[in-house]
Amino acid sequence: MSQVQVVAVTGAAGFVGRYVVRELLSRGLAVRALARDARKAAGILPRNERLTLVSGDGTDTASLASLVTGVQACANCVGILRAFPGGPR
Repeated sequence: MSQVQVVAVTGAAGFVGRYVVRELLSRGLAVRALARDARKAAGILPRNERLTLVSGDGTDTASLASLVTGVQACANCVGILRAFPGGPR
């Protein structure tokens, strides 16, 4: 039996990332999901034994290194790193 492929997703709880995570899970893949707020992500993303939530920042190299270690692919779904009133700066 072949091993389940693992895909890392940054911005997993964001507008696009949540749909990417759901699609990957529906295809039988395992997902390691990076989100700044794991509690918020747990409320947005589906409960699934193949989903692992990782709390971290997409600008932190240590967070990213641990996220992608051992995965077969990575989907970057980070849109806006920090929102400001009136738009990004």
